[in-house]
Amino acid sequence: MTGRRAPRGRPRLPPEENATRERLLDTAQRLFAERGFSQVTLRELTAAAGTNLASVNYYFGSRDELLHALMRRAARAVHGKRTQLLEEAQRHHGTGKAQLRRILYALLEPAIVSEPGRRTDFLFGALLARAHADGRDELLDLLERQTTHLDPFAEALQRALPDLPREEIYWRLHFVLNLEHAVQTELKRLHYLSKGLCDIEDRRAIVDRIVEFALPGLLAPPAITDRPHRTAATRAS
Repeated sequence: MTGRRAPRGRPRLPPEENATRERLLDTAQRLFAERGFSQVTLRELTAAAGTNLASVNYYFGSRDELLHALMRRAARAVHGKRTQLLEEAQRHHGTGKAQLRRILYALLEPAIVSEPGRRTDFLFGALLARAHADGRDELLDLLERQTTHLDPFAEALQRALPDLPREEIYWRLHFVLNLEHAVQTELKRLHYLSKGLCDIEDRRAIVDRIVEFALPGLLAPPAITDRPHRTAATRAS
């Protein structure tokens, strides 16, 4: 392996080189999810992947670019599964609680429930939690700006809740996403808070709990909007 860079665009790589690139990503995903980004050295990573240090520069250019490629790949896996489940949910049409439940499962399950049979194992949540814990602001900003795949969910919620203003749809979608993010980053707190009473390992049960918790909020009347706005001077007083 030389120090040169691989050509941009995965389709250009020969099969054997693409396999090495994917093996590096698979290994990085497992190690980073287990131990965090800052605790894994490139030497450890490449040794576990059965390659050498030059391979990181060849396929990615730098450690940070490898990390970005890893998060993009994990995000694509989640987004693809979300799209598939949402399409299945929309075949039912309809409004009300039953349809909202299908939409919520399509949104939440791919990000929270891992699928060991899949190569990427849907460790997006664990990686996201590590990004928060390690203070990877640039990476988190990149992920937060990737919202295009959420547009169909806003549309589906609007169809299921036709009487809600569009602004309210976005707020409620945002609240549900924050429940998901809390699961990814704050479950240990729940474990200690409940003194082990709450089972934080059963991810499907966690999704069930979020869905049943979020449903009444989605079905609630619109928030009061005629409340007088407080000015800066009023807040200061």
